[in-house]
Amino acid sequence: MKKIAFLSLLLAACLNLFAQGKRCTHSESFHNLFEKKRPIGANDFDIKHYIFDLKLERNARDIAGNVTITFLANTSLNAVTLELHDVFKIDSVVVANKKVTVTKPAKNKFSFPFNAEKGDLFTATIFYNGKAPLSTNDWGNGIVQKKDLAYNSDVLYSLTVPFHGHEWFPCKQVLTDLIDSVTMKITTDTSSTVASNGLLISDLKLGNGKHTLVWKTQYPINYYLINFVVGKYIKYDFEVTLPGKTEKMPVTNYLFDAKALQAKKPILDNLPAFLTNYSNLFGLYPFHKEKFGTVIVPLSGGMEHQTMINLATNYDKYLVAHELSHQWFGDNVSVKSLHDMWLNEGWASYCEYLTAEKLYPTEAVKYMTNFHNSSYAVNKRVYVDDTTSFTPIYNTEVYNKGAVICHILRDEIGDSLFFGGVTALQSFYKNKNIDVADFKAFMEKYSGKDLTLFFNQWYYGYGYPRFTVTYSNKNNTLFLRSIQQGSSTSTPLFKTKVEFLIKRNTAPDTTVSVYQNQNDQTFIIPKINDVKSISLDPRNVLLEKVVSIKADPTLASFEEMESLDFTFFPNPTQDILNIQTNLGGEFNIEICSKNGMNRLKKEKMSSGSLQIDLSDLENDYYFVKVMQDKKVLLVKKIVLIH
Repeated sequence: MKKIAFLSLLLAACLNLFAQGKRCTHSESFHNLFEKKRPIGANDFDIKHYIFDLKLERNARDIAGNVTITFLANTSLNAVTLELHDVFKIDSVVVANKKVTVTKPAKNKFSFPFNAEKGDLFTATIFYNGKAPLSTNDWGNGIVQKKDLAYNSDVLYSLTVPFHGHEWFPCKQVLTDLIDSVTMKITTDTSSTVASNGLLISDLKLGNGKHTLVWKTQYPINYYLINFVVGKYIKYDFEVTLPGKTEKMPVTNYLFDAKALQAKKPILDNLPAFLTNYSNLFGLYPFHKEKFGTVIVPLSGGMEHQTMINLATNYDKYLVAHELSHQWFGDNVSVKSLHDMWLNEGWASYCEYLTAEKLYPTEAVKYMTNFHNSSYAVNKRVYVDDTTSFTPIYNTEVYNKGAVICHILRDEIGDSLFFGGVTALQSFYKNKNIDVADFKAFMEKYSGKDLTLFFNQWYYGYGYPRFTVTYSNKNNTLFLRSIQQGSSTSTPLFKTKVEFLIKRNTAPDTTVSVYQNQNDQTFIIPKINDVKSISLDPRNVLLEKVVSIKADPTLASFEEMESLDFTFFPNPTQDILNIQTNLGGEFNIEICSKNGMNRLKKEKMSSGSLQIDLSDLENDYYFVKVMQDKKVLLVKKIVLIH
């Protein structure tokens, strides 16, 4: 799902209501809409199949008909509880050809008796009717009915995400209960058509100005991805051949009229390339035995309904790329919890960048830069703390910062392991639910890398790092001092690889990579001279801000930082290095590799002497760094010969 104007519209609406002394409400408060309390006994059964049989029109919010549900008992049952908004009248519930008694245990919930043992499959048909509840914002509705002003066309469509299913059908709104199959049977005026999940099975003319259309999907599906659209449309159909397949797959697109088709055809004609690109990156399009489809609706943004995405009237190629990628990230592999919405929206946003990178490379750099710029405004984390309202779930840090950390992870483990791991994950967790812990564990096993630090600072951590860099270039050596400060005090340090682009006056440019694991760190890069300028993160991988980068002639070379206040002996040494000083205070002593980048040992000393055992190091030369209050006092070169 991608929202273009939702947040600003929602904020404006809420502020207007607050100004009037009212709460920003729907049919109930946002808190209640997203309350964690789920249907009574929700784990006692799974929903296996839905068969909808509804009467709908494109210019009304009225719903009449029935839904037949097949359940699997997970324990012994004597009753079933489902969610359905109280605006609907339940005419009857039929089980085994008999009407059963319906009770109301709680608001927007109903129960009916049924005796079943664990493992039993049983079926109930619920007959109901009513006018779907109405919110002031489309994203607060389970059903949207409105006129598209650009094309003067009425549309009725579902918009269940995340907990609005009960506003149009009896359901169990639990993310981890994937439904095996759905049949959508809708009777409507012959001037309208219906778009839905899966394949169109039949279109039966009834002879009374009505027709009945039947769609069916046999892929497992989450409750909020069940979709219908009723409107007056023309179709633009074609077929694609996906990588590794010989049979063609249909692509079905619904547009208001020939004018809309003319405007959107250049975008829709990119779909074969989009489908091929994602199939190569993440594995074969998950629903290739059915179809991929798009339908225009009057909506701000888009929604990733499985095999039939909803798109705003003014959609562009990147909105299509975003919603298409959800067929992998969110539909094929679903989330266990809204706390980890990054697995859906962060990845779909990153797929917009991957689309640019592959198909529109001149736009890719700007695309990632825009993700960075929008992420600077928030010091929040990508993990969603509050799932009781819409805004924190679907917000900038989830979408845009979420896309950036996908890019950082890719750089962290390399393209081969990154895309190979994601492809393997899509296959392993096909038709299942995961959380970030599952994702992390899988990618660790696939890549062989410990990603604990990565997720702790980039996913669960807040903000981003800020760098202040000084440098000097002496004796064919570059000395870099990098002072890092987190934009949020909650995450004061990001331990990370940092790249620098070294531009030189007469020699070729050089890129060097260091690993910063302290807030204030000095790096020594040998065999670098004639430095003209330095820039940080030239490939635009990190989410970071550079405060300043400037030359500092006082940043001395190691040889110039020796002092008579400290004595190091013997030098060369065989195994034990002695350090003596008459200075007062406490000092941190670090033994660093000859390039100055890796700290091998760390000791503390006060006035007097210190012995350091170097017997576990190989014959080579090293640097001893003496620090006090994070300030480097001196550095001494020593030679180790066992």
